[in-house]
Amino acid sequence: MSSSPKTRKKALPSNITVSTAFIAPIDNEVKAMFVGIFHDYLKRFKVKPTTNKTHIAICGTREYNEALGVATEAEGRIHVEVCDPSLEYDGDHLFVYIKFAETLAHEMVHVMQALTSHQSEGFDVVRHDKRNAKEEYFFSPAEVEARVLEAFYADTYGSELMVSTTEEEE
Repeated sequence: MSSSPKTRKKALPSNITVSTAFIAPIDNEVKAMFVGIFHDYLKRFKVKPTTNKTHIAICGTREYNEALGVATEAEGRIHVEVCDPSLEYDGDHLFVYIKFAETLAHEMVHVMQALTSHQSEGFDVVRHDKRNAKEEYFFSPAEVEARVLEAFYADTYGSELMVSTTEEEE
């Protein structure tokens, strides 16, 4: 049976692969979230992804260096680490899981910036002291774009993830 275009499951191009590593069984939800963000980002910014072979590895870690997430790129690989609440917290804390999904979405925006070489134009309107490293980081167009999109993407493409993580706690 073939799927109609409206119900066909969206996929990534064959040159882009994704792997995940989380203690909680949320790998499918994380991958689905990335696929949703991938297609939305391409359409929203009218950009095309790289044609180079690229592997994206997304994993959960304990909190470190006051950061909840980080994306690192090198030689056809993008490594994303996010603070995994299943490693740090006991009980059902919806706010924690919402923040987890938002952090994951934020880092996925950085992945999309790397995959598309998108320059985040229009996000450079905030005045700041460019000699201050903290201000330069927080107000850089790439960071502003990621913060603008994180809640929307978490709510739109991460809702299944938030349901899965809170159900695991019950």
